[in-house]
Amino acid sequence: MPGWRALIDALGEPAWLVGAQDQCVLAVNAEALTLLGQTEAAVLGQLADSLIATPEDMAFWDEVRAGHASLLESDTVLVDGAGRLVQVRRRICPLHALDGQSVSDSPLLVLLHDRSAAQRELDERDLLVSELQATLDLLDGQIAEAHSAVTAAARRALAYGTEILPRFEENLTLLRRSFELGEIDILALSTGRERFLRIQSDALTAQLDFFVASAWLERVVGTELWNDERHDGGAP
Repeated sequence: MPGWRALIDALGEPAWLVGAQDQCVLAVNAEALTLLGQTEAAVLGQLADSLIATPEDMAFWDEVRAGHASLLESDTVLVDGAGRLVQVRRRICPLHALDGQSVSDSPLLVLLHDRSAAQRELDERDLLVSELQATLDLLDGQIAEAHSAVTAAARRALAYGTEILPRFEENLTLLRRSFELGEIDILALSTGRERFLRIQSDALTAQLDFFVASAWLERVVGTELWNDERHDGGAP
C-alpha cells in the first residue's frame, strides 16, 4: 500500500484508492480531501459509492462486487463537505498488481478532475448567449413593428398623394367652374374649398407620420435607410 499511496500523492489531482474486495477507501490524497471537504480519518474506510453516489457509480461498484472490475470515465457530480454539488471528471480503473500481490487484491484508482471553474465559465457563456439571443429576439420584434408602421404610413401617404388629393383637387376645380357659371353660390364653393384644405392637412399629417415611422425604423436598425434625395422626394 505505501507504493500506491506514493502514486496518488504524486498525481496532483484528487484521487483515492478503493479495495476491490470490500469497495472501501484504502488511501486518499490531500487534493481529494480538499475537494471533499473532509478529513482523512472520515474518508478512510468509507464505501466508494458513498463518496460519489450517482446511479452510474453505484452500478459500477455493484459490478466490482460481482467480480467484474472494469473502467469508468465520465463527467459527474459529487457533494462536498459543505453540501455543494461539485462538477468533476471522474475516472475509475483497476491498478495492476504489485509484485507478490494477486490481481483480485489490487485496488481501484478513483481519479478526479475538478471541472467547477470550467463549468462556471460554460454557464457564464451560456448566460451571455441567452441574453444575446433575448436581445436579438427583442430587436427582431422592434424591427418588425417599426417596419410595419413604415409600410402602413407609406401606403397612407401614397393614397393621399396619388388618389385622394387629386380627386378632391379635381372636385374643387369643378366647383369653381360651377361658381363661375352661376350654378352654385359662394357658400358651396367655400365649403368645398374647406374640405379640400382639410384633406390637404390630412395628407401632410400622413407624410409626417411616414417620416416619423421611418426615423423610428432607422433608430431601431441603427443605420440610415434612405439618402437625402429620397427624403426630399417624399414618401414612397
